[in-house]
Amino acid sequence: MYQTIIFLFYSQSTPESWAQFSHDNITRAEHERMASIQLRTLIDNVLVDTSRDMGEQNNAVNQAFAKRVNEVQDAKDKLQDNLRKVFTISISRNKIIQCGHVHCVIQSDRSRNRLHSSYVKLKRHDI
Repeated sequence: MYQTIIFLFYSQSTPESWAQFSHDNITRAEHERMASIQLRTLIDNVLVDTSRDMGEQNNAVNQAFAKRVNEVQDAKDKLQDNLRKVFTISISRNKIIQCGHVHCVIQSDRSRNRLHSSYVKLKRHDI
């Protein structure tokens, strides 16, 4: 029975206990507000650092990509030059082959004409 009275006595609100409670709440709130400000500052710094790093990575990737595009373009140009040379050589060889074939045809025609003309001359002489 006396324990209940002591409990009630401690739980009663007095102006001094109310002032102490308010002071503790204000102190705790200020600490939490300062911690919140520090956390926001830390987060802002992390975001700034991350943004700067991402910008640097973006620049590095763009430079590497542009370099690779130039390398591919150079390789393509070289391949096109080689292909043009191959086509030129192929066309000239085909012309040589065709000319050679024409020469062969012309020579065979000439030979046939000579043979035929000799035969005709021979026949004329026979008559």
